[in-house]
Amino acid sequence: MRFVLENKIALALAALLLVCSVMMVRRVEVNQTKHLELREAFVLLYHRGYPNEAQRLYARLVRSVQELTDQQLSEDLQRTLLLVDPTTQHPADPIWKYHWTIKNELEIREERGLKRAHEIAGKG
Repeated sequence: MRFVLENKIALALAALLLVCSVMMVRRVEVNQTKHLELREAFVLLYHRGYPNEAQRLYARLVRSVQELTDQQLSEDLQRTLLLVDPTTQHPADPIWKYHWTIKNELEIREERGLKRAHEIAGKG
């Protein structure tokens, strides 16, 4: 009991940091789940013949591309690759457009990573 009384500020700070960490991890999981749910709703609506609703979800997905992690983009690319023929162009198909948007974003990020790798190699 004496330890708690002597270190109550440090213990309160540790408890606060623990709670904040748990909340942050939970927020990340919720955001990932929301994106997955949004992507799957987009695919389902498009394939079931609801182009207006699918187009609205497409717009939301495209707006969020910059905020997605590389892992989420890769998962989206793999998912859309199953639904499109990458050798042909279908500019009217929102799934095809989303696939190419993701692919282009990943290429841009890869170029940035390559540039950074060259910078790191030059410092050695």
